[in-house]
Amino acid sequence: LGHDDPTVIKQLEDLTGEEAASIPLNDKQTMAIFSSVEPLEVKPDDIGTSVGTYGIPEFGTRFVRQMLEATRPTTFSELVRISGLSHGTDVWLNNAQTLIEGEIASLNEVICTRDDIMIYLIQQGIEKNRAFQIMENVRKGKGLNSNQIDIMQESQVPSWYIES
Repeated sequence: LGHDDPTVIKQLEDLTGEEAASIPLNDKQTMAIFSSVEPLEVKPDDIGTSVGTYGIPEFGTRFVRQMLEATRPTTFSELVRISGLSHGTDVWLNNAQTLIEGEIASLNEVICTRDDIMIYLIQQGIEKNRAFQIMENVRKGKGLNSNQIDIMQESQVPSWYIES
């Protein structure tokens, strides 16, 4: 991942005279392009997709456009979650996609980043160090041991979450 974003943002502020912090993150027309082409005043057949994100970094690829079509995000927070889902092996494919499309879990419930794991497990009452260790095992691709699974089951973590 690049680290030039803050520099580019500063350059854009200088060019436009607008501060980045003053740009609303909930503009309805802007948010709508992540779930339809209506704000662009074109038809899906005209551009070959039902979302208006061509040219938007990270959201214009075929893979991410398919994710947008499946989830139809409406909030900035959901866009951040989609960004998390679009990185890594079996984060979206064979995992969150199946859960969302099967209506087993929503976009706001599936694991999108490793931080989601730790935060959720702590919310479920699992001790912070144990939650961290579970998150680290998942991050490193080590999977879960039987003790970790038992701890999560005792804390009422759904089986789909444990398997995810």
